[in-house]
Amino acid sequence: MKKLNGWKRIGIVASIVWIVGAGLYTQTLLQNESMTINEEGDKVCENVALDDNMASRKAARRYADHGFAMTSSSDAAVNAAIQAEEERMINAADEVYRNAIKACDAQMTADQNAEWPQDNEVAMVVALVPVPVAWGFAYFLLFLVRWIRRGFDA
Repeated sequence: MKKLNGWKRIGIVASIVWIVGAGLYTQTLLQNESMTINEEGDKVCENVALDDNMASRKAARRYADHGFAMTSSSDAAVNAAIQAEEERMINAADEVYRNAIKACDAQMTADQNAEWPQDNEVAMVVALVPVPVAWGFAYFLLFLVRWIRRGFDA
């Protein structure tokens, strides 16, 4: 078996370091980017749900204010019914808000899980493709130097 010279050993070590380092770095970078995008999407989704919730609560308050204005303040049963309806509307709005947040979380998790396999493929390409390209370039350069030397030695 032929022994490897120093330059080839350096090349092998550099290749291994590149494959491991570039793969891990790219994977981490892409996952962090995906998480940031998903967090921003989650905030947007949550803000929309919160805006809807606040609008529903305001509508319930307007309903109650309108009901109280239409009745005399001495009619306790009607006032209690209006207050109970306001409470029911607020509870319904809160339930819709909680369901919207759950749906947002489920969608963001599904999106994130769908992106990660692509991230793995990109990281693999970044880690592996440059290695044979670099080796090919090194051998081409070595061939070129030896070819030029042979021209001067002749």
